[in-house]
Amino acid sequence: MSSPLVRVKDRTVGQLAALAHKVERTGATMEEVLTGTKLLKVVGADDVSVPYFTRLVSEVSVVSALGSVMSEQDAGNLCEAGLKCAVDHFGYHSSPFWTSRAGYMLKHAPKLGPCYSGFQNVQDWDFDDKPTTDSVLFCPPRLVPDSVNKNVDGQMVLLAKLREKYGLPAHFFSSFGEPSILSGVIITNYNQTGERIPLGGLWARTNARLRGGGNRLYLGAFNRDGLHCADWSWDNADSGIGCLALGVVDLGKSANL
Repeated sequence: MSSPLVRVKDRTVGQLAALAHKVERTGATMEEVLTGTKLLKVVGADDVSVPYFTRLVSEVSVVSALGSVMSEQDAGNLCEAGLKCAVDHFGYHSSPFWTSRAGYMLKHAPKLGPCYSGFQNVQDWDFDDKPTTDSVLFCPPRLVPDSVNKNVDGQMVLLAKLREKYGLPAHFFSSFGEPSILSGVIITNYNQTGERIPLGGLWARTNARLRGGGNRLYLGAFNRDGLHCADWSWDNADSGIGCLALGVVDLGKSANL
């Protein structure tokens, strides 16, 4: 019978969120866990006690999380570039890195945190609700500066320039992001900080479209009633709609930097 214990440095994909959630209960320090000198009991990927989204609060935790798909040097470079981007471009000084575990969908959002009317409207919508994968996410919880009052093409130009300016991976900011991921980051950030983002009652575009009519889904107007999800026709500029900058490193794939 195989041992129920594994070295953290030899962890499998999907155990990262479990590590972050469980480590405080082990009596070990984070350094001991990340270096593999202490052992943790593995939990299943479907363990309901493991959160779907976890903020990576230190550089060492970001590098360790990325270590299953890239070298330590590449992970360190990505972490450094991401932190510089968050501070210099967004004025955001907390960690912009997160982990997601597989299986979370937009329709699950009311179980994660406050959503307007429990997202009852969303439950009946026909769209491709792509579930999350075991991933490391880069997503400062702020709209991209100057992204409101721009249409889709204008916002994509901003994202491309941002990616190039900070030397981030070519697949970062290549779309507006799936609503499953964005809602998870938005609600998890609220649960931790009390911030209702996008700030100022604004909205963020997502990649998802309703089948048939083709309206794009948006997340925002986060008030005391919770996070709202709505759909608007076409992709025109609007004074209330911006975009978030999302980069995803799938831990089930080799990273291409």
